Amino acid sequence: MQRLDELITIRRTEYIDIPQIEELITEDVREAFGRISLLKIIERSVLSLTLVKENKDIIGSICLYDYPIRARAAQESWEAWLQSVIGLPNIDAKNSLFAHLIVIHPVYEETLGMDLCKAIFSILFEVHNIFVMTENSSQFKIVKNSPFKLIEKKNQEEEFLIYVAYRHDVFPVLFARIASVEDNDDLAPLFNSQTDLLRKTYGNYYIAELVEAQNDSLKCVVVECERKAVGFISATTKVNLDLLNKEYDLDVFNGLRKPDEGDVTERPSDMKTVTVPIKQDESYNAKEEQATLQVPSDEVGNSSPSEPDTVDSSPWTRRHLLSEDYTAKSNRETFVPTYCGQPDAFAIQMYAIKPDFETRFIDMLPPLFDQFPGLNYAVISVPRMVPVFPMLRHFVHCRVRRGQDPPGELYVFHRAGLLRDLQVRRTRQSDTEQIDHLLRRMAPIDQALIRQDLKAFVTQGRDRDGAIVISFVAESMGHIIGLIIMREEHNIEWIRAHYDIEEFIYYDHHARNEHATLYHCVVAASFHCRREVFLREVLRLANKTCFYFRILPPYASGTFYDKATLITCLSAFYPVRPRRQIIFPPKETLGVKGPEDALLNSTGFAPAICLTTPKLLTEQRVLLNVRIIVVGASTTGLAVLETLAGCSYINFSNVVLLSEHGLPGDTLELPDKDAEKFLTEDHCFPINLLGQLALRLSVHVIHGKLTAIDRKFKKITIDGERSFSYDYLVITTGLQYHACCPNGADISQMVTTSEAPYLPNRRFSVEFPNCPLPRNLFLINNIHDATKALRWVRTEYLNSINLDDFDIPEWKKKTMQKRRFDSQTDGFGQLNTLHTLSGDASKQRDLIVVYGYNLDAYACVGALLNAGVPGECIAMIHPPRHSHEKPAFEDPEVERVIHTYLAESEIQLGRNFSLARWNDSHMDDVETIEQLAFTSEEKPLKLNCKALFCFHEKTVDYDLFNATNNACLVFDSRLVIDINFHTNDPAIRAAGPVTKLQRIYYNDLWRHELGNSREVGNKLGQQLLRLFNPCAAAPPCPTRDGCHLLPDFEQPKVVSCELPGGYHYLSVTKPALYEPLEKRMIGKDFGRLIKTGRADQGNGYFSLHINQYNLVQSVVCLSKKPFPASNYIRLYNLHERLFNNLVSRFDEGLIPDLFEFFNDVWPLAIYHDRFDEFLGEVRDLLITCPPNVKESLAQKVLDMLVETGEVKPSEIAELKALYEKDGYKRAVEQRLLKFIHYNYNLLPMYAKPDLV
Repeated sequence: MQRLDELITIRRTEYIDIPQIEELITEDVREAFGRISLLKIIERSVLSLTLVKENKDIIGSICLYDYPIRARAAQESWEAWLQSVIGLPNIDAKNSLFAHLIVIHPVYEETLGMDLCKAIFSILFEVHNIFVMTENSSQFKIVKNSPFKLIEKKNQEEEFLIYVAYRHDVFPVLFARIASVEDNDDLAPLFNSQTDLLRKTYGNYYIAELVEAQNDSLKCVVVECERKAVGFISATTKVNLDLLNKEYDLDVFNGLRKPDEGDVTERPSDMKTVTVPIKQDESYNAKEEQATLQVPSDEVGNSSPSEPDTVDSSPWTRRHLLSEDYTAKSNRETFVPTYCGQPDAFAIQMYAIKPDFETRFIDMLPPLFDQFPGLNYAVISVPRMVPVFPMLRHFVHCRVRRGQDPPGELYVFHRAGLLRDLQVRRTRQSDTEQIDHLLRRMAPIDQALIRQDLKAFVTQGRDRDGAIVISFVAESMGHIIGLIIMREEHNIEWIRAHYDIEEFIYYDHHARNEHATLYHCVVAASFHCRREVFLREVLRLANKTCFYFRILPPYASGTFYDKATLITCLSAFYPVRPRRQIIFPPKETLGVKGPEDALLNSTGFAPAICLTTPKLLTEQRVLLNVRIIVVGASTTGLAVLETLAGCSYINFSNVVLLSEHGLPGDTLELPDKDAEKFLTEDHCFPINLLGQLALRLSVHVIHGKLTAIDRKFKKITIDGERSFSYDYLVITTGLQYHACCPNGADISQMVTTSEAPYLPNRRFSVEFPNCPLPRNLFLINNIHDATKALRWVRTEYLNSINLDDFDIPEWKKKTMQKRRFDSQTDGFGQLNTLHTLSGDASKQRDLIVVYGYNLDAYACVGALLNAGVPGECIAMIHPPRHSHEKPAFEDPEVERVIHTYLAESEIQLGRNFSLARWNDSHMDDVETIEQLAFTSEEKPLKLNCKALFCFHEKTVDYDLFNATNNACLVFDSRLVIDINFHTNDPAIRAAGPVTKLQRIYYNDLWRHELGNSREVGNKLGQQLLRLFNPCAAAPPCPTRDGCHLLPDFEQPKVVSCELPGGYHYLSVTKPALYEPLEKRMIGKDFGRLIKTGRADQGNGYFSLHINQYNLVQSVVCLSKKPFPASNYIRLYNLHERLFNNLVSRFDEGLIPDLFEFFNDVWPLAIYHDRFDEFLGEVRDLLITCPPNVKESLAQKVLDMLVETGEVKPSEIAELKALYEKDGYKRAVEQRLLKFIHYNYNLLPMYAKPDLV
């Protein structure tokens, strides 16, 4: 028997609900709504809700559209038709929804209709009517219960019935009035339930006293239901508008003052400098539509405008960089406009409303504005940690001015937002004058772009490439207050192949002509709260279901898509995750079975893609103003930002990145390819991926270094000058190379390294904090350092040497001379004789010394050779290596090839030398290093030095150490954390190589630096998302780790670079502590190595380590030919049987070259980005117990392992029989075919059943 009093939850419909919903569809439902494709009707709906019982059983669902069923009337013109049928006034798509499906379990259909309607009206406050249309002959019972009513039709010949549910029948009408003292008893419990601070400060009757104090400048309004006050709001005209204008960008609101002739809105000519043009449509709202918080950098970028006009003539994606460069150069303060008019705003002091009436805040605002008839704006300031309540969603979120740090967030609302006469229609030629008025505050280049596209729409309706151009305007009170210009998206297949749009939509249920890309969207700030309604109306009138917006990286110019402008409604769009791409073999290998050229051809620089649909426009993402400062743009830090910015259910408006060089990839020019060769790559965030993420639109950027932390007041100090508040601090700075301080040994006394007076791990910056580094000492920590070093090589070093002084063939000299101007070729191919190190510096040339033994040092040598430096002028010195540290190359074959090339190139190599002195003088008075002295356990060494590249040891930045140590954060050679990334301060998290685990974990060397930095950062980001999860209560204190188990790393450690000799190197290894290969190979659980080729012959050297479980544990590639590294990374941790029985085929001699083997067509599905999901589905199948089977196959294997510790051959035969008998084999095959079918656009080389 069913319980009618049990808890029933109403939530949004999910696709996994479809099987249970289908069971509720009866013949009466089919008769009422016709033939139904449930997946399609849910996918294309504006809003779909589901009723769920406590036991997770689904007992009802409703799917709503903003137009009737297509069989009744066209979706873009149904208003006139409905008016002729029922004759009700004021019915349109903005205030009405139509149920295309409604089902409720028969037991509950008499009672739950009211609950469904109440949920709909609560979610969409602008909706007042819910219509249901059924056939005349239908016996549909749900609509015959409250709150639905049958409407009498004008034309009785129509063969359908119309039912409607009105808002006022579901929600009682709220009455607004001026507050009275008697309301104190109703309102005090409401305020006290949220905070007890007011009562403790002002007493039990603080509301009554506030109401009694009302005058012309202070007003209080309440809303009541059934003669009880359920909401309260008080406002005052005593507002410090000058302070607000100083701290917040209020230019678009004229400083919240009346216009006046004395207003100074432009920088005076004697102070003229560049400012970012303030667009009416981008100067407010959440992070996407704000200019970022930024401290101007002291360093000017690679390119900066010579005149201010350069900013105005550039695409909006480049203006912030041009403005920063020019402002940094001019060293002038940010201009703040001055407004002299009368105040035009009042401030909301107190606001509260009962939870059941939260969406009826709109009933409080009209009477409140009536109390201040001469004022147009309402402002409210809220603390950052306060959750954003429904009223704030309809206010304009003001951006903070550069250099300011106010304690709260400011929101503004214009009284025009109360108007409900919004009309959306196609643009006409006569609208030009009003559109020009709407665009008057925009940058001139943006105005020109919009007018150009508007002309194309009005005159031809098509763009210059033949794409259809569509334009709509929004009108209110006879004035145009919004404009949208879009184009039909012809490259939707390319978008689908490169971006995961199917995370948000079912692609097959949207026609190709239902996708469109927005180029321009302008909405007046006064009507900001109507932007979602405007978008939804345009989608309906244009017969579209998906809107896209492309955002190009700032270094991309001259492309078609940089003709777009920043759209006002960007906060209504969702960022789409870029997909990892397969690197396909050449067409000669693919043949005719490769993907279409349209999918593979690049359209230039890949943009970031944002998406919205009618359903997403009704999604209410949780808005959070909590300020999270991520310190350091390391791979770990970028992964944290990626996780937070890409969250689809939480919208963070205050995520800040503090980095000395800003956001990687956010530059005017692409990095120099030769400079990139100084660095190793981890394949986590390549430059093209950063452009596709467009973090700059969702992350505020501050240039600078963290120098102090004030934990008590939650403030940090930047560059020792400026303080900035935070709510949560995330430290992900990583480790950096630092100038090692010489050990001070006098080599003339033949002192060995062990006898030196100082240890070799001292830092120059610590020992001599007030002394600059020698000008020819280079530390390569990022692309900026590499660019600086490359510039020195090209402009100073190569111009100071004479190639005739070297024993170099003429053909090689010509190549080196060419590299002085164009360093784009590979390393030298000439083989020379090894030149041994000599201790006599008088007989040596001035050398470029590379001091280090790691892979970065070898990459530096390769980059120097590539830049044109002769091998005879390079010396590589290896300092002593600690036993727990990995060498540059674990594979002896790789080490042999590279060291052979160093010898042939006459690059001098020394091992186990420690830096003793430079210039035979004190270290604090050296401007240029001319000589270097080294000690060893044997003979010392002295070299003439032209430059020193130091790769000795990566350690924690000294400024960060001071900041954390002085803040009493636990520091033990690294910043100490637990497995949940917590420091000893609950508001401070940390991750990455800068951290180590607490000593209670009993493993000092198991650190984040062993794992994949992107995986570590994503895990920290997920921890933060759980902290702000709207569906779970926040924990009162940080989660404690009671088990103290070491963290697991699932992703591999990846590193690649170009080594000396033009060798391309890739290493994919399992995260683990270092153990020599020879020692590991002795162990029984090592497995085996599979190797093919030689690095200096054919395709190159390829090595696979396969463990005892036949899983790939490492991949090593070395070749002079480029290879698809991202494909090979996908091999990690996969079973060798997936590679066509790799081991047995190799043993049979059928695989002579692993490069050719893995570059074939057959493994392309393995490289697919969704192959991991397919493997997960297969694992779930094996864990699931089939019908009429008592135990799953996975459980049987587990039982065998528990008993004997292994699976015997006889048991394997038994498992194979069960695999086929119990239906697992068939289920896996079906999942595989489904995977191929679903991704057939990129995998057409595989056969499907319908092709056979």
